[in-house]
Amino acid sequence: MTNPRTIALGAVVLTAAALLVTLVASSEPLWTSWPGAVVRFGGFVGAAGGLYALAARWDRRTAHD
Repeated sequence: MTNPRTIALGAVVLTAAALLVTLVASSEPLWTSWPGAVVRFGGFVGAAGGLYALAARWDRRTAHD
C-alpha cells in the first residue's frame, strides 16, 4: 500500500505544477518567453511519456494473453 505522505506530497506537487502552468498560460509575456517554452516542452514530454507508458502497458497485457 502506498504511504499517505507520498500521496499528499504528490498531490501538492501536482497542484503547484497546475497553478504554475495556469499562471504562465494566462500571461502573454510569460507564454512567449522562456517560462512558456518550458511549459510547452514539459507538456510535450509529459504527453510523450504518457503515451509510451500506455503502449508499454498494452504490450505487457497482450504478451501474457
